[in-house]
Amino acid sequence: MKYMPSKISKRLENIDYLRGIAIIFVVSYHYISHYSTQYLFFTDNWFGPFVEYANYGWSGVDIFFIVSGYCIAMTII
Repeated sequence: MKYMPSKISKRLENIDYLRGIAIIFVVSYHYISHYSTQYLFFTDNWFGPFVEYANYGWSGVDIFFIVSGYCIAMTII
């Protein structure tokens, strides 16, 4: 059997970073929005800025759609 080289794929690390950020946004949004404050770790003051940013976690879905559209477009081109 002859070895056929597979298509060399170049992964863009920045795209993977954007995917990771989008995942963190969505998970933090679901964590903050679905639980009442008595179950969250709001006892310390350091957690306050996280809550403010987690309220915008819905934008992680938008980021993921944009990244997915870019990846699909790059495979077609």
